[in-house]
Amino acid sequence: MDMHAHDRRRFLVIGAAAAASAAPLLTACGAGFGGDNGNGGGSAADDVTGSFDWKRAKGRTVKALLNKHPYTDALIADLKAFTEKTGIKVEYDVFPEDNYFDKLTVDLSSGRASYDVFMLGAYMVWQYGPPGWLEDLGPWMRR
Repeated sequence: MDMHAHDRRRFLVIGAAAAASAAPLLTACGAGFGGDNGNGGGSAADDVTGSFDWKRAKGRTVKALLNKHPYTDALIADLKAFTEKTGIKVEYDVFPEDNYFDKLTVDLSSGRASYDVFMLGAYMVWQYGPPGWLEDLGPWMRR
């Protein structure tokens, strides 16, 4: 994975953690693969220090892949408040479930994922976690 992609993913997780209070549904984009027992456990969250700043990533853009779902409707309805609070713009694509997981799998398998964040149900964690496509958001939430 190139450095740019790593920076985008680190930004994604920071943005998703910030979104937790503005748009709680973004927390569904992570999975519990860290096994860190609450201490960070080697997550990139360990690199974040200092006080929390809602505007830390002001001017950045997050690209989201969303599944057509009532959660998606709620998340989209709250994006304006998220952008106002954080200064982060969210661009998104919404696909019906019939196409969504195929699109997601192809995108992630390419090694050059074009999305920073995606929706995922718990039942898919075992497919997307082992290849390293998920990051535990727990350490970010505890910062």
